[in-house]
Amino acid sequence: AGGAGRAGARQPGEAGAGPSVPLQVPEDFISRELFDTIQVYVITKPELQNKLITVTAMEKKLIGCPVCIEHKKYSRNALLFNLGFVCDARAKACALEPIVKKLAGYLTTLELESGFISNEESKQKLVPIMTILLEELNAKGKCTLPIDESNTIHLKVIEQRPDPPIVQEYDVPVFTQDKDDFFNSQWDLTTQQILPYIDGFRHVQKISAEADVELNLVRIAVQNLL
Repeated sequence: AGGAGRAGARQPGEAGAGPSVPLQVPEDFISRELFDTIQVYVITKPELQNKLITVTAMEKKLIGCPVCIEHKKYSRNALLFNLGFVCDARAKACALEPIVKKLAGYLTTLELESGFISNEESKQKLVPIMTILLEELNAKGKCTLPIDESNTIHLKVIEQRPDPPIVQEYDVPVFTQDKDDFFNSQWDLTTQQILPYIDGFRHVQKISAEADVELNLVRIAVQNLL
């Protein structure tokens, strides 16, 4: 999803039946062999529940967030599920992690409110939901999907910006936008102190000396402006 290549989704079912992948989009995207390899990271021990988990196996990367809801109405007094994304092993999946975490929260709420996952009839709605999520996140990077009268899923892929380059003492910072737009009280004190000295002529070391700010602090402040 979101440029991460071909993706799928999984949602292992209730405790007592044993780990399985009853719902997939696309169907049969996760082979039995692959699931047997990674199932301990899909339906996990308690210490890994409600945590983001990324595992790579057989040229695929799986991002999930295993959830356990404890209640005496469930078999073995617990419902275990995990809806996640599958992409190519070489894909950068960090942009999908907040979405997986948010989906876990949505599904937990739906289950607590109406038994959405444990009820066989409502659980079948997961396939069209997962299909729309996959298609819209891949195509548009976002998705708004009404589930019922009181619940709507809102998701958006936030692309991770690469780290700005390291600033050296001989670098000369230059504004590419109106300098006045940068002057506001939201900047930290160091940035506010050096902004008047950024003129396209002074290098970082000179800015440090004239603004009376330690060199490494100036380098960090300029890097944050990039």
